[in-house]
Amino acid sequence: MNREKEIQETFSDAQRLRLKTFLNLGNESELNEAVISIVETILVHHLRIAAKKSIPNRVKSKKKLLQIAAAARKLEVLLSDFDISRSIGNFIEEADIYPPELSKLFHRRPLWSDDEVSIRDMFGMLCNIELNATLLAKNDKSFSFHYMLPTVQEANRDFDANALWPRLFKFWEMAGNKVAATPEGPTFRFLALVHEVAMIKAPDPDALRSACERWRTDPMREQPEKIPWVA
Repeated sequence: MNREKEIQETFSDAQRLRLKTFLNLGNESELNEAVISIVETILVHHLRIAAKKSIPNRVKSKKKLLQIAAAARKLEVLLSDFDISRSIGNFIEEADIYPPELSKLFHRRPLWSDDEVSIRDMFGMLCNIELNATLLAKNDKSFSFHYMLPTVQEANRDFDANALWPRLFKFWEMAGNKVAATPEGPTFRFLALVHEVAMIKAPDPDALRSACERWRTDPMREQPEKIPWVA
C-alpha cells in the first residue's frame, strides 16, 4: 500500500463525509487533498506529544545543557593549548605547501577511527556544542523550538488547543468559515472530528474560548497561504 492511500484511509468513509461538509469541499479531489493536509498536521502534533513526554522537565534539561556547555568549554581550553592541534598536518589545506590537487591526498591521521575528522575539526565541534547548548539553556524560545515544546508562557495552556488548533483554525477559515467558541458549534465539531481521527482525547470546550481569543491576534491568521485542497 502506498503512502498516499494509507493517508486517505486514516479517515473512514463517514469521517470523510463529515470533513467534506465542514470544509465546503466540492469534489473527491479536493477532499483527498484536505485529508492529506489534516493528516500531516496530525502527524506533526503526535511528534509534539512525543517531545513533551521525552522532556518533561525543562528546568532539569536546561541544567544539563549548561553542564554540557561547561564540559565543552573545558575541552576547548585543553585543545587550544594542545600542540598537536596546531600541527602542520591539521592545517594542510591552508598551509599552501602543496598545490591544491596534491593537498587533497594528504592523510591527516586523526587520533580516532574517523579519517574525516581531525583534532582541529573537534575543536570547531566543541565550540559549536558550547554555543548551542548555552543558547538552548538560556533562550526558552530557542529551547522550545528545537525540542518541539511549548514555551514557558504556553506551558499552562491546554496542549492540543495551543499546539494543534491554530493550524486547524487556519484550515477552517480557508474554507470560508468563522472560528467561534460556541459550545458544540461548527468549530468545536470540526475539532472533535480531527481529534477523533488523531485518536487523542476529545477537545476541551473550556479551552476553546481562550484559544479563539488567541487566534484573533495569531500571526498565522493573516499570513497569505494557498488553500491546500484547491489546485
